[in-house]
Amino acid sequence: MKHLTRYTSISLLCLLTVLTSCFSSRKAAMHIPQNTPFVIETNMLSVALKLVHAEYEVKEDIANFIKDTNHVEHILGKANKSGINFLRVYTFGQLSKPDSNYIAMAFPLMNPKRFEKFINHMLPPEKLHLQEDIRKFIKINDKTVIGWDHEVVMLYHSLDSLSGNEAIVALDSILVIDPKNSLFVNNENFRNADKLWAEAMLWLNMEEFTKIKPVEQLLQSNPFTKYKKFDENYFSGICKFNKGEITLETQYHIPKDQYKKNKDIFKGFINEETVYDAPVENPLAVLATGFEATALPQMIAEMQLMEKVEKACSFANTTPDELFQMFNGDMVLLLKDVRANLKIPDENNLTPKKRRYDYAIGVGIGNQEILDKIFKLFIESGLLKKEGDGYIFFDELFLIEKGHTLYFTNSEELHNDFKNGALFKDLTMTKLSQENSLLLYLNHLLPDKMQRIGENTEANKTADLWWNIASQIPMSTADIVMEDFDKNVLKGEMILSMKDKEANTLLVIYHLLKNVAIDILKK
Repeated sequence: MKHLTRYTSISLLCLLTVLTSCFSSRKAAMHIPQNTPFVIETNMLSVALKLVHAEYEVKEDIANFIKDTNHVEHILGKANKSGINFLRVYTFGQLSKPDSNYIAMAFPLMNPKRFEKFINHMLPPEKLHLQEDIRKFIKINDKTVIGWDHEVVMLYHSLDSLSGNEAIVALDSILVIDPKNSLFVNNENFRNADKLWAEAMLWLNMEEFTKIKPVEQLLQSNPFTKYKKFDENYFSGICKFNKGEITLETQYHIPKDQYKKNKDIFKGFINEETVYDAPVENPLAVLATGFEATALPQMIAEMQLMEKVEKACSFANTTPDELFQMFNGDMVLLLKDVRANLKIPDENNLTPKKRRYDYAIGVGIGNQEILDKIFKLFIESGLLKKEGDGYIFFDELFLIEKGHTLYFTNSEELHNDFKNGALFKDLTMTKLSQENSLLLYLNHLLPDKMQRIGENTEANKTADLWWNIASQIPMSTADIVMEDFDKNVLKGEMILSMKDKEANTLLVIYHLLKNVAIDILKK
């Protein structure tokens, strides 16, 4: 009976500890502004369990950073008793407002007095620049500040040039946010995502996220997204670091009125032959999608391309209705190579180098008679020339029919592959095509191929940074799939497979990011 009582007491204590941790985590979430474009929630307990076998290595890195090998255990012990609840950490920020862009990390604080003792032990007295009765601040430098009150401690780093106490004022404005104006209180979608349990969770407010300059430029350059509205669109993904692979389970939420309008766009599968028979071996990337052919007019209209389609149909002696009937809704894009063009700029030529993409596109054919009619017209006009089993269009694009799919490419080399019977033949992708509306496959060589070529713009700098990080991930392949709509949620999954099937993937990412983190901390 005594043993039972003891175990019951321990169980209740553990339950109480978890509940207390959850409540204190919620207090930290109350300090996230409601218009925040992104939030990354990290489960430090789960992370620690995944890194337990690399404990010595992590401690060694900490020792190298603080240049004091002998006191690492002492410092970690102090951190463990610092009064901070490490169960959940929230990283968020603002990236779309010049002069007020920042990144912040919010930690739940369970014991402010313990934390102050920890800070006084860790930092020299001259760092204590400003203290107040309720909120206290430590200025690391003009751009980086630590601040805390009775329930949260926050690390704030400005992405803009600041001076004096501007960073302290900016952080203070976040610490004093009324809970009524917080993201947690105002956004049910975020509250639901906050309940998900994994090593990390990413949440995006797409309306705010698409205002970030590089993202906005990317969307404006694409006819599929140029006119798309993202009001009340939210993305959430939970990241799990498994042995040899990283998985990201995603959900994309749209309002019910958008769902009613778009629920019939995807048909839930892609014709497997369109993917399997795609005549490109070892592509860098493959994007395949299956949508209802009847939804094509709606998609064209939303992209504001209907007028151009009507002009093209008039030239081809057909109608938009006939043209839409020609397709069955299956489409695949295969990227074979990415390279710079041969024209290299010199001192007198400021024109930047550009990328050349070698690609093949396949579209499923739903009405062969209409296709034959259009081909006949184009051959008579001289725009389409017959060559063996295929065609040449505008002397630039090479076309070939295979089964119920029409493939075309801009590369003569790929066209030769077409004629020699090259096939994608990926059985995994073929199986996934039968169960999903969208597939994306990435080869490990792609990040190296996509290094920045062109002007030194902010958008290119951002893209270059991400590609540099991505190119260092020792991945074998990345597979991304998207299911059909479930109510107003579009579900998907990304699987990033490592070259080393036994790799501790969390440790891989730790190695990748630690140098970046150390550089920031040193600054």
